[in-house]
Amino acid sequence: MAKRTTMGKTRYAGIYRRPGGKYLARIRNRYGNLSRAFTDLDAAYRWRRDTLSDLENGRAVMLDGEAVSVEEAERRRRAAEGRTLSDLIDTFEKTGECRVRPTYLNYWRTELGDKIVDEITRADVLDGLARVAGTPATHNRYRSAIHRLLNYANEVDWLSGNVVTGIKAKREDNRRDHVIDAEEEKALLAACEAYDSQGRLPTIFALAMGTGARAGELQGLTWGDLDLKAGTARLGWGSTKNRHARTLVIRGDALARLKEFAKVQPIDKGELIFRSDSGEGVYEISREFRKAADSIGKSNVVLHHARHTFATRLARVPGVTLVQLRDALGHRTLQMVARYAHEMTDDLAAKIEAMLS
Repeated sequence: MAKRTTMGKTRYAGIYRRPGGKYLARIRNRYGNLSRAFTDLDAAYRWRRDTLSDLENGRAVMLDGEAVSVEEAERRRRAAEGRTLSDLIDTFEKTGECRVRPTYLNYWRTELGDKIVDEITRADVLDGLARVAGTPATHNRYRSAIHRLLNYANEVDWLSGNVVTGIKAKREDNRRDHVIDAEEEKALLAACEAYDSQGRLPTIFALAMGTGARAGELQGLTWGDLDLKAGTARLGWGSTKNRHARTLVIRGDALARLKEFAKVQPIDKGELIFRSDSGEGVYEISREFRKAADSIGKSNVVLHHARHTFATRLARVPGVTLVQLRDALGHRTLQMVARYAHEMTDDLAAKIEAMLS
């Protein structure tokens, strides 16, 4: 029969000496049962004294077999209730009033999705923004997205205040007038092919040059948006900058590359066309294009220049009107495309000459 061992008493109430030499501090009262082992008697006494004091004065509560601060207990309660940023995004999307583009939602879900909403700090947001590559305008769009999310958290009483408010937007330079010439286009396409062996980046660049689509619009394309037979891609209201749905007309090299890239498709047509290497997130096309351009010394070229180049080339086609140009670019007003009117002067001159003759 095994020999029974007992713990010895000490000079402190509720603290016992174990046979192995350690000290066991116990709390048994209306708050619950709690114990902890120590190698030092004085440390055991201090822990028991301080814990009892915190419980008596409301600074701590018993939770899951331990004494935790009231703040920590509240944090755990919020986590159990689903108060993370991912939960906030899910809740916001279900309202049908979420006007934040999926590209931005997916980015912030990846960056801060596991964070409790009211524990997100300004430093967390700044770190996330620092990893956003691209122009000041791109930075500002991601900033605006997290700002809107946290504003919604205020609306549903998940949060009080918004840490993004104190983060300044970057000054945007909207004079992105660089037109990519034929030789430069060829070099950039080769750089994209060398940089991304999976064919995503050259396909994206060809689409940007051939359709004038924005980076975010291409980033958010799903397989269900494509009609390869008709050579079109449908952009829903949630994927365009101005919230107006439109159809991209895809022809030439862009369509050929897209058909080649589309030989292997997922069963789920809701899947994004351009996925990250891990397959679990979006492919950051502006950032990856910048790296490819940098590799051939073209650091001054960003993907948005492809859109401007498309608009400039289309404006030079005889017979194209500003209305057609507006529709092709997805702008809401003619004023947005008026900057390309000077490209149409050659065609206008030919028409005037024909009239006078």
